[in-house]
Amino acid sequence: IFTTAYDQYAIQAFQVNAVDYLLKPIKREDLRRAIGKYQARFTAPAGSAAVDYQELARAILQENQKRRFLIRLGQQIRLVGLDEVAYAYTESKITFLVTRTGKRYPVDYSLDKLDEMMPDDAFFRINRQFIIGIHAIDEMLAYSKSRVKLTLNPPCELETVVSTERSPIFKQWLGTY
Repeated sequence: IFTTAYDQYAIQAFQVNAVDYLLKPIKREDLRRAIGKYQARFTAPAGSAAVDYQELARAILQENQKRRFLIRLGQQIRLVGLDEVAYAYTESKITFLVTRTGKRYPVDYSLDKLDEMMPDDAFFRINRQFIIGIHAIDEMLAYSKSRVKLTLNPPCELETVVSTERSPIFKQWLGTY
């Protein structure tokens, strides 16, 4: 399985019998599909060490995940570590990162892109407008239509409600953290 940011090597990859060719940033479903193809095509010979495919997938996906963000504020550039991020949201077509101390920074990434870059065990996309960090959840309330209303810390002026479609996955995510 080849992973690269460039599509120019695809033909060469398949000339050497590549199972798949994934362009960065790698989507989880594409990686799972590629590993499934590999597992279907190859089996470990008897007596050989088994490959931990979950660990392999985790290592490849971590390569895509950010550890810090460069934030531009006019002429000033600020470095914000992933561990400082409480949540991210969009408002008026601008995406913001909010730190645990309540500072709000505009970023040049879409929420979809941020969702790909943030680790699944610590951040969750609750709806089209918000990605929240597990440590930012202050309170949860049952809401209409099986939804969950969240109170975040630091506080957010916008309503933070887990969408109906995402609620079951959100509850499962909370249980696995």
